[in-house]
Amino acid sequence: MAHQIPKELKGEERYFSIPHINIHFSQKGVVYNGIATIISVLIKKVTNVWVFVPVLLILNIIAYPLAHFKMPKNKFEGGNVNLDIFLLRWFKYKYMTKTLYLRKRGA
Repeated sequence: MAHQIPKELKGEERYFSIPHINIHFSQKGVVYNGIATIISVLIKKVTNVWVFVPVLLILNIIAYPLAHFKMPKNKFEGGNVNLDIFLLRWFKYKYMTKTLYLRKRGA
């Protein structure tokens, strides 16, 4: 019997897992890691395998945390935000609209 997924968790259901190293892929993870893999395959077409393998590993190591990790609840107000959304908001604040205010909690 399937359970309904709360709407704040839509897209975070697990598509597949790598069991021995405890890595799980959600929809966002599959998209991010897929894009990283496609970019590294395009680089392989231009260069050779010795460049492809490190680029593939580095891009996928960067893409996985962006898709799955969250900012700590106590680091900033409005914490518990996905890391990719936080970095996008930070980039917009730093270089574009300046409408995002980040305050440290506590002090």
